[in-house]
Amino acid sequence: MKMQTNSQLAASDVSSDVSSDVSSDGLPDGLPDVISRADDVRVRINDVAQTMGATQTCNYLCAAWNSAITIEIECDAPISTCAVRPRSRNVSAQIEGNVARFTLENPQNVSIEIDDMKPLFLFANETEHETPSPDDANVRYFRAGEIHEIGELFLHDDQTLYIEGGAIVRGCVRATNAKNVRIAGHGVLDGSTFQRGDNARMSIIFEDCHNARIENITMIEPSSWMLVLGGCDGVAIENLHQIGEVMSSDGIDIVGSRNVTVRNYFLRNNDDCVAIKAVNYHGLGTDSGVDWRQNVENILVEGCVFVNDRGGNAVEIGFETQCDSMRDITFRNCDVLSVHGSGAAFAIHNGDRAVVENVLYEDIRVEHHYDKLIDLRVVDSVYRRDENFGTIRNITFRNIRVYRQPYNMGYTTSIIGGINAQHAIENVVIEDFYYNDDKVTDADALDLYVKQARNIEFR
Repeated sequence: MKMQTNSQLAASDVSSDVSSDVSSDGLPDGLPDVISRADDVRVRINDVAQTMGATQTCNYLCAAWNSAITIEIECDAPISTCAVRPRSRNVSAQIEGNVARFTLENPQNVSIEIDDMKPLFLFANETEHETPSPDDANVRYFRAGEIHEIGELFLHDDQTLYIEGGAIVRGCVRATNAKNVRIAGHGVLDGSTFQRGDNARMSIIFEDCHNARIENITMIEPSSWMLVLGGCDGVAIENLHQIGEVMSSDGIDIVGSRNVTVRNYFLRNNDDCVAIKAVNYHGLGTDSGVDWRQNVENILVEGCVFVNDRGGNAVEIGFETQCDSMRDITFRNCDVLSVHGSGAAFAIHNGDRAVVENVLYEDIRVEHHYDKLIDLRVVDSVYRRDENFGTIRNITFRNIRVYRQPYNMGYTTSIIGGINAQHAIENVVIEDFYYNDDKVTDADALDLYVKQARNIEFR
């Protein structure tokens, strides 16, 4: 077992006699002290003490429950403020001295932010009633209470990688030209085996996979992109949790893929949280020969929480668009907690030849953005490989609410711009778009700069 102290997940057992609906998804305290633990806060769920993990940027805790739970957080000093985000969950904490407490009615992923301390991410799962058998020949089963060194693990047709809550699997996962593959469980996939630089690896790569699923696990410590779908068709991603801290720790890269659904994902990344591309980047962990420069179609990202820091955007299409068509892409009912760098909450950067069209942003809340809000451009970028430029058309923003604060008021902009008249942006609808309670009805209200764009409509 490799010793490590920088960041992992741990949680003490929640006694069944306290609440049969709550269970621990973390490591028991009996393991050697390889965990970087949070020592500035103490957490109880339904009056049972929990042990958290810590990274450079956050504390974090996983638990599984089916009914309402009460969470109590105790700090070393008196608490002035405690925010439970996203704001759309409408959860208020009661503060008494150095203790804050609140109730969650159902399993949900939240960020708990007390004064100027690191945030505490609570990653939620429903309690499991059916799990795969460890004796099944098609199941790679990793048990709780252990740290498993896998290096590079390959999945094949009809195989499942299952990580029990309380297990840490250290390495990366690959599946190529496979159908019916699945990654599941309440445990942790830790990418810290690999280091940034020549030894960097993308944590999960599915290539040319069909009818694949990834659900519930927590991903930490990547050395590069965290989850990549290259040339896939038919992938469902449900309730994943990510903490990425190195630059280029993209959350999920949907590359040259079709018919992909992403739901209930909590992503904390130092680059794009979600990036939709068409490009070959095989050097960071695969040389399969699968072409990732395929057309992109029918993508749904729904019910997700985005925390973007340092680089990239909350949701991005581009820069690499080396295909003919990227179309029918929907982002719905999502919360952007932050875009702290120079990126945007909503970004399309068409740097190659693709026609990017039929993109819908609907029912989205933006709680903080530092620089750009909307950034739609046809661009000549360092990533460009195609000779010809593409276009962007038929883009809709509907029911968007942006919480404007003194920290971004007067400093942020929106941009809609083609590169020339032949490669322009056209047919952009901005409908029921609000800064706080003020409806945006024109370009000035949005601080919008326009170049080579046609038919921008405010409704």
